[in-house]
Amino acid sequence: TDCVQGLLSYPMYVLILGYVCYKFSWDNEMAPALENRPPQQSFLNPYDVSKLSDFNLVYVFTGLIGLFMNRIMGGTSGYNGAAKNAHEAKMGALLGTWRGGFNTMIFVLLAVAAFTYLNHKNYAEEARSVRSQLAAKTLEDVVSAPQHAAIRDDLMKKVSEIPARSKFSAHYDSEEAYLAEAKDPYVTLVQTELKNQISGEGARMGQTFATVYNQMLVPVAIREYLPAGITGIFCALMIFLMVSTDTTYMHSWGSILVQDFVLPLRKRPFTPREQLRALRISIASVCAFAFLFSWLFAQIDFILMFFAITGAIWAGAGAVITFGLYWKRGTTQGAFTSLILGALIATTGIIAQKTWASHIYPAIERAGKVEAWEAVLQTMAKPFGTYVSWHMNPFKFPFTSVEVSIVATVCTVSLYIIVSLLTCKEPFNMDRLLHRGIYSDKGEVEVKPPFQLGVFLREKILGITSEYTRGDKILAWSVFLYSFGYNFGLCFIMVIIWNVFQSWTMEAWSMFFFIRQLLVAGIIGLITAFWFGICGTRDLLQLFRDLETKEVNDLDNGSVVGHVSAMDLARSQAAENRSQTKE
Repeated sequence: TDCVQGLLSYPMYVLILGYVCYKFSWDNEMAPALENRPPQQSFLNPYDVSKLSDFNLVYVFTGLIGLFMNRIMGGTSGYNGAAKNAHEAKMGALLGTWRGGFNTMIFVLLAVAAFTYLNHKNYAEEARSVRSQLAAKTLEDVVSAPQHAAIRDDLMKKVSEIPARSKFSAHYDSEEAYLAEAKDPYVTLVQTELKNQISGEGARMGQTFATVYNQMLVPVAIREYLPAGITGIFCALMIFLMVSTDTTYMHSWGSILVQDFVLPLRKRPFTPREQLRALRISIASVCAFAFLFSWLFAQIDFILMFFAITGAIWAGAGAVITFGLYWKRGTTQGAFTSLILGALIATTGIIAQKTWASHIYPAIERAGKVEAWEAVLQTMAKPFGTYVSWHMNPFKFPFTSVEVSIVATVCTVSLYIIVSLLTCKEPFNMDRLLHRGIYSDKGEVEVKPPFQLGVFLREKILGITSEYTRGDKILAWSVFLYSFGYNFGLCFIMVIIWNVFQSWTMEAWSMFFFIRQLLVAGIIGLITAFWFGICGTRDLLQLFRDLETKEVNDLDNGSVVGHVSAMDLARSQAAENRSQTKE
């Protein structure tokens, strides 16, 4: 499904991106809108972001940790286990680097275009129309009770009378000056009125209104600035993306539940028919849970923030996978402690966010402890400078989802190490697990050759082995040069060095953003549109031909115990015999 979605979506990407580039000017509209920000909250200059409260350096730092700790942890396990062999899995990961050209570009460009549409003086009246109709629609959904009809009608009248933004300064010296001109008046008006007119539930309604309004602002703007035909293509594209994503996650989490929880705890192994039935039931259960959760639970944070905190429920798996595979003192007790603690921290954070406006903050307010808690938060935030913003707010939980996520990650790693050290009776035999040394196929201790830079770069950094064909080697080198040479070396290290000696102007950062995020991504997208379109179709057909002739091995059920256990036992026994003979 994901392959077919990619084949169908690339032509659609071209049409949508072409129209957006035609409608909006980068130099005259997009860049000025992105540049017009308050101090320390830049959308372009990474050296001027210290006061960004959500998607800031803490968010970036958490993402970097996640690259290592969350590798093959959750929703893509179906991909990681579906390759023909380990070598093809590596090749698939390398191809995935090139696959993201248009995927990255379209989301960045659509968001930038929507931000321009809502904040540039050329579209002031259109922006007022978007905000006004969205506020009215959100009020219908949030303030829907019949007893609040009069309040809802009055608020709709008030939001419809808010005029279009008329002041657009070229530069702002302070955050206050920026907010005086650019702050969205709709959320402030509705939240204040609901809190004052509806006791108890008003704050919760205001919180929900702000969430829905802010989340739907960009989609509604996109609907307004795209013409009818392009809007239809965009909706079709979203349906394709939704189907391929949902099927991937249902399959992955359904198989995780059976393979990682049910299989290890069963005393009697599954028969193939039983295991397939269990997998189908598990996948259907994941689907039912997702449906009911989406129906009954309204998330109140940014989408990416919501991903961060719900992903943190499984944060302990990162420590289990990483240390379980590469640390000889890891224990089952440490693994369970890590998993349980991560789930508790993340779940507590979700509940606190959800009940903050309706229960937690009102209780603190009634107790007269708001100022005391504000002082505590400021004391906690002081060591982090301006990189965190923790305040008592009646509508929003003080800590962001990413901050809860990083706490869960740090705690799970720490507890895994501590509990494992306390419960480890003897170090695990890693050589036996990985078939190294006397446990290798040859039964000999590996003699390490002298260090050679070329061999180290080829085998350890690029991972090139004897299985690599000439095409595989070209692909590996291209990804390395792009990821390490271009992205890390040129776009990161060289930019840092340049700014040490001469700070870039805002115009320079604007051009860097355009080249880095749009131009290069667009070129990669055009190349991969033909490359993946032709080769993807060819290989998809080959996949079905291979599956038709594939002989199924019933012992290959995804567990460590099973068809490899006899081989491992024989190999280990032979290694121990050889070791005793040598002694």
